[in-house]
Amino acid sequence: QPHGATLTSTTGVNSEDLSGSVIVGTGTYTDVPGGQVAWSFDHINYISQNDTVDIIITKAAATIVVADYEGIYDGQPHGATLTSATGVNSEDLSGSVIVGTETYTDVPGGTVNWRFEHNNYEAHNGTVDIVITKANPICSISGYTGVYDGDPHGASGSCTGVKGETLTILDLGEIFTNMPGGTA
Repeated sequence: QPHGATLTSTTGVNSEDLSGSVIVGTGTYTDVPGGQVAWSFDHINYISQNDTVDIIITKAAATIVVADYEGIYDGQPHGATLTSATGVNSEDLSGSVIVGTETYTDVPGGTVNWRFEHNNYEAHNGTVDIVITKANPICSISGYTGVYDGDPHGASGSCTGVKGETLTILDLGEIFTNMPGGTA
């Protein structure tokens, strides 16, 4: 909002109102740091005066919301998202927020830094976490049942990932040749 100088009161030696003898400048300031407004007093029975008054505007606090990410591994890149950046009059300040472009696809994720700089608002920065947890593979594993034939036998099967890819790191356990077999 624009701010300027305001005449609060001017009285003479007999408490008479002398407000009509004061001229206050019409300058207003909206942005930090403000500025000065001149005023003058001129009356036939009093000594003329003039000066300036300071209009001091300090930085306000903006409301910045940068969303983190937390989810199960899905094979997609994930990063931070600017949700909102608003000022004292609910004005959009998103153009003053810089969010890091780092993205993470794999477990465990990582962090993304962001910062906010604007002439009328206090600078602010932060870090958000990108947390990726392990996904469950889809596995189809079978045991073996059969008559002794002298050959080694064990479990068989496969596992696929979240994108349908074959997961090659699969330990099917022990292999058995003799009766009674065992647990793999």
